[in-house]
Amino acid sequence: MNKKYVALTFDDGPRAPMIEMIDKFTAVGGHATFLVVGTQINENNDSRIQHAIEAGCELGGHSYRHISLNKVEDPAVIEANLRAPFDIVKARYNYDMAITRLPNHAANDLVFEIAQKLNMPLIGTGMNGASDWNPEVPAEEIAPKVIASAYDGGICCLHVNERTCKALDTILPTLKEQGYEFVTVSELFKIKNFTPPYFEQIKGTTK
Repeated sequence: MNKKYVALTFDDGPRAPMIEMIDKFTAVGGHATFLVVGTQINENNDSRIQHAIEAGCELGGHSYRHISLNKVEDPAVIEANLRAPFDIVKARYNYDMAITRLPNHAANDLVFEIAQKLNMPLIGTGMNGASDWNPEVPAEEIAPKVIASAYDGGICCLHVNERTCKALDTILPTLKEQGYEFVTVSELFKIKNFTPPYFEQIKGTTK
């Protein structure tokens, strides 16, 4: 049977229960991608970031203040929000991030223009994240929707929270039984020989 690969990604980190989520991927021999918000990268969350790096997970940007950048008119503010998580993570953990997901998937021509200037690929999602950002959506609804939408080469946008963490107890073993391997976004790009726009090289490694 041909191998199948999915990249499960988690926005709004670093925060609890990120370490528990990472350990669930480690238990099945997989890796995840965590998109981090600049204002949340501090001494209170150092252990979560470091645990992700040590476990072979990938870190990516999710803006500095988690604002909808398509509503920002000042190019300098957009650029600062895109760049800040990269600069903070590099300075604090000596880790080069390579990808970004925009908060609320909010973009326009100006945001795309600045991302291209920064050589910063913006990733989306092709799988159903089951609106797991909504606190009223329980784990029991998240898991089956993610599983049903899985496909080889898929990227799923999920979030760091307790309900999604619980849903992983169903998602991971079920997809693994179906023949999927859990890889980071950058690993998926390499496996599929895909180069996203503005992407000169895949970094995502510690120095």
